[in-house]
Amino acid sequence: MKILCIQDGHNASASLMINGEIILALQEERFNEIKNYTGYPYESVQYCLNFLKKEKLNLDLAGIASTFKNPYGDKIKMFNNFKPSDFKNWWKTKINFNYFVTKIGQKANFVKNKKRDKSTIKYLKEIRNKYKNKFEHYDYKFLNDNIINKPHLEIELFKNERLRKFSSHIGLSKDKIEFIDHHTCHAFYGYYSSNLNGKDCIISTIDGGGDGYKQTTWSVKNKKLKLLSRNNSCPLGKYWKIICVLLSLKPMEHEYKIMGLAPYAKKKYTDEVVREFKGLCEIKKYDILEKKLSNKSLSLYEFLEKKLSNYRFDAISGGIQKFTEDLVVKYITKILKKTKHKNFVGSGGLYMNVKMNKMISEIDILKNIFISGSAGDESLSIGACYFLNKGRKSLPLKNLYLGFKEEKIDIKKISMKFRLKEIKNFDPIIKELESGKIIGMYNGRTEFGARSLGNRSILARPDLKDTVKNINEAVKNRDFWMPFAISILKKHHKKFISNKKSLESPHMTLGFDTVKKNLKYIVSGTHPYDGTVRPQILEKNFNINYYKLIEKFYKKTKIPALLNTSLNLHGKPMVNNIKQALYTLSNSKLDCLIINYKYIVKKK
Repeated sequence: MKILCIQDGHNASASLMINGEIILALQEERFNEIKNYTGYPYESVQYCLNFLKKEKLNLDLAGIASTFKNPYGDKIKMFNNFKPSDFKNWWKTKINFNYFVTKIGQKANFVKNKKRDKSTIKYLKEIRNKYKNKFEHYDYKFLNDNIINKPHLEIELFKNERLRKFSSHIGLSKDKIEFIDHHTCHAFYGYYSSNLNGKDCIISTIDGGGDGYKQTTWSVKNKKLKLLSRNNSCPLGKYWKIICVLLSLKPMEHEYKIMGLAPYAKKKYTDEVVREFKGLCEIKKYDILEKKLSNKSLSLYEFLEKKLSNYRFDAISGGIQKFTEDLVVKYITKILKKTKHKNFVGSGGLYMNVKMNKMISEIDILKNIFISGSAGDESLSIGACYFLNKGRKSLPLKNLYLGFKEEKIDIKKISMKFRLKEIKNFDPIIKELESGKIIGMYNGRTEFGARSLGNRSILARPDLKDTVKNINEAVKNRDFWMPFAISILKKHHKKFISNKKSLESPHMTLGFDTVKKNLKYIVSGTHPYDGTVRPQILEKNFNINYYKLIEKFYKKTKIPALLNTSLNLHGKPMVNNIKQALYTLSNSKLDCLIINYKYIVKKK
């Protein structure tokens, strides 16, 4: 069974499954170099089609993640084009799209023939043609004055346009293409991709919203997934978007900066902000629900803006982080007790928060936790494949090296601009790392998702404090408070990382405390204030060449880890192809670049 599925919204992607195994998963941003690209993933789909053609295989089924999408949000590509001030206007205008209404535990129903208010209509007319996008594959001509007050019609027309484009591109009839619910894709991805595939567990999905819902809770018993509850009330995803804008950051992209800033806040001020959030939410049965605002005339943005107006940026960061941690831990503890499950799977954008995941992992009654690699919307296409394969055997992911692979390397062309030499073993790389050099690593297939895992990485010694400063000045230009991460050999990791439950962390999705006496050996890959770490705990079968490199480094230095951050320039997506890798080398101060174990440096 050959299945091709797409996510055509924020951080668009395409995934290919063959006989229950995910063979390819690609993000469109890597091809067009627009970070978190929103829209039809043309190049990603084409890469999958080229693979099928080469292997002489034909598609059987296809799927589109998210049944209904807001055509205005996609046309203007708000998360690519909007500035913080644009989001303020969006929220303050209190746009009423009037697409559907939901009640807790019930299906999202369309609101038919409900008119929009004048301010909404005026705003939509102003923005619908405001942005000129470099890449556009959908025809939005249906967004005109004739239907601007027929919301139910425009969302159906957009669904038809999405289906038309995908069907014509892949050459598969429309009756063999299925739309799959947004949160169902999150849940199926989280469970079937994981090491808990086949085991009893709880699945939770939480994000900013999709197909009328913001949260779902599932139970898995005897390999059968059962939906326990879903709601459109859980506000956590939107809280984080709003906090981003209040701090002049970009929502759906910079939430991690708030998480990284949170530990710097003093406990006193963090707790004061937490008290401001107290009473805004409640937990009922399997749901985190938002209570009604005390001032109904204000939008949620205006309400939080007023509440937090007298607090510093670090206190706000610490407050939203602690509030989220406390609420989610309470919710998960409650559902574990209620269902008598011991295992937990988290998926959806909120579970990209590794510090929250750390707190979840420390719940006493929790035995095992799996947070899916890159739990945001980019992985919806993988979840859609798993859903369409239901009733047949679905294999967990072996790793996340599922992306683009360069078939040919033009040595002659590279040699014209760069000095290049073949290396027969790891010795030259180890020598550079030992001396404190910063190395770009390009090898094999691109990693899928937000984390570099050794194939498109910047690597350095983890025991030199100046490494963070050097990498930032050389290439990354990250905010000074943001930590880097490490890749560490599993067989040695407990000497450096506190992992009492022996949890797996192959995708950098869990946070851990460090062993204080050995913190100095991995210090540049830990959080500079609280000493926590977001590791890739590496097993040999996960990435054998990368494993051997770190193993060799360990034999030389007695440190079984390397600092690992993604190979890209500031504001750019992770490098995909050799051309992008060489551009990064040319426009940075990387000491060298290793491309499939060819040593490359700039000509002086």
